[in-house]
Amino acid sequence: MEKVESVLFDVGNVLIRFDPDYILENLFEDAAVRKGVKRTLFLDPLWLALDRGTEQPGHVARILGERYPDLAWAYEKLMEEWIDFAPAMDESVKRLERLKGEGYRLYVLSNFARQAFYSVAGRNPFFKLFDGIMISAEQHLLKPDLEIFRRAAKDFQLTPSRTLFIDDSAGNVEAAGFLGFRTLLFRKAEQIDQVLPAKNA
Repeated sequence: MEKVESVLFDVGNVLIRFDPDYILENLFEDAAVRKGVKRTLFLDPLWLALDRGTEQPGHVARILGERYPDLAWAYEKLMEEWIDFAPAMDESVKRLERLKGEGYRLYVLSNFARQAFYSVAGRNPFFKLFDGIMISAEQHLLKPDLEIFRRAAKDFQLTPSRTLFIDDSAGNVEAAGFLGFRTLLFRKAEQIDQVLPAKNA
């Protein structure tokens, strides 16, 4: 088996916690509001359109506010503040720092809305450790579309058989594996140690 030279990271629930229930609980005291926003936003195709880069947060808030006027204020609040409740996953960041120190090339391939991503990256210095970053909104493609993996491989000059792709989505991992990437279905940071043990261990 070829030696891993590069690691391609997803962001949500690998490096940054993304939990709609946690976000909603911190933003809204009223359980009915939380339930309504979850049903009408996070489960709506418009949320994916943000990640695809075909919609902007303010426009999505206005569209949903017209559909559900009683929740209009909540959509605006969520679009402005949800990033405040998407903390870094410290144990994963520790592994990221170790891999960088050991000479691995590090990259991001993530489904993420553009404005939200750069807000997250701006408040988390560890993003400076990456050698390249590709987000779905800038490619107008979403994982697990094979084309976004092909673009990442081309733009970052990755050899799939020498690249470990880490993601919490089974579908995304399956797509990467189809193209020959080494893969890790992420559940906890310790898995990274198992697949890529510390070189000085």
